[in-house]
Amino acid sequence: MRNILLGAFNEELSEIIYKSLKKDFTITTFGLPGSKKISNNHLENDMNHDKSINNLFDNKIDAIVVTSYKTKKHEESFNLDFHTRRMYNLFIAANSHGVDRVINLSTLKFYKDFEENLTITENWNTDPDVTDNNLFCAHMTEYVLKEFARDNMFKAINLRLGWPIISKKKNDYTSVLYIEDLVRILSSTLNLDISEYWNNLHVQSDCDNQRFITNKLKTFLEKKD
Repeated sequence: MRNILLGAFNEELSEIIYKSLKKDFTITTFGLPGSKKISNNHLENDMNHDKSINNLFDNKIDAIVVTSYKTKKHEESFNLDFHTRRMYNLFIAANSHGVDRVINLSTLKFYKDFEENLTITENWNTDPDVTDNNLFCAHMTEYVLKEFARDNMFKAINLRLGWPIISKKKNDYTSVLYIEDLVRILSSTLNLDISEYWNNLHVQSDCDNQRFITNKLKTFLEKKD
């Protein structure tokens, strides 16, 4: 995977990803009109169901990466529309333009209120409170993406990220994800030769009293790239 379209909807996380991966990949960033310019090759698009969405694919795109948790703040009704209808439009366009895979950066905060001694795996359902707009919208993006994977339209990799996402340093967080690990995992995920259409993975760094099991992720990363 060389040509990446990065949906910079969580601008802080997207900047980290862009700066970390731009040496190894050709990255086009994009966001809604008025979004922060993440790169020198940054596009704006409404992601509506019309011909303008095809502008995102003027150049060959091998993979799309979207950041779907804590996106730029809008009215709650707009956020829900964005994470359902507009994401659907993006994924339809991705399929029609032959994109090989879509990587969604979601969150493990779905389980933040669960007891820490529980053995939470990728098989656990997400059922966020609808009053938490950030979590509910991330949940809806996962739902939409999974439907495309079920129809074998492209390879879908859903990465639920631990928190906080920080540089490696001494800390007491049990669900931490170090930036160095995120970049390594994302780079591998872009390069791996995968055949499964739905890949749901929990991502956090190894640490003392680690909260989330990442055995499935480690097995996934062992695939030959």
